[in-house]
Amino acid sequence: LAGYPLSLTYDVPLYLVTIVLGLVYLGGHLPGVIAPEPYTRFIKTLPRNYVLGVVLTLAAGIWLTAITATGDLGEMSPMRGTLVTVWMVGTVLAVIFMRVFLAVRGVAMLMLLGVGVMLDSAFLVDSNIRLVVTVLAYVWVAAGLVFVASPHLFRDLLDVAMKNPADRKSTRRDSSWP
Repeated sequence: LAGYPLSLTYDVPLYLVTIVLGLVYLGGHLPGVIAPEPYTRFIKTLPRNYVLGVVLTLAAGIWLTAITATGDLGEMSPMRGTLVTVWMVGTVLAVIFMRVFLAVRGVAMLMLLGVGVMLDSAFLVDSNIRLVVTVLAYVWVAAGLVFVASPHLFRDLLDVAMKNPADRKSTRRDSSWP
């Protein structure tokens, strides 16, 4: 690991991060507009999709390992090799033993890792869009922490979001309010 350049920053410009975020959101929602029925079926099976969970969790584990292997760890630098090993073994063990809702955890881990790129790109930039990216990053942090710890909440959120508007019943006493 001695030959790797140590850098904890990503050096990704803010405009590129906003373009990638836009493409991620577009790619996540456009299939639902084009083919709503197959997309709805896929989204309903997403939380328990083990194959997708393996891919997402391995991607997050590799990303975390790369950050640990190349980043400045300060006082933890002497433990770099141990940490890299722990992250890789932990990723493999997570894939083996956390089979339930693995896709949700994988998405949440990638969200938490993506926050670093988002905040790094917005740091010391004189543009109003940095505020949008920063707020979105903190929303991702909150959602990522909740979904890693309680992935069943993601499933419940999808169940509510995927209901037909006609099937949604008002729980309020006064349902005349728009």
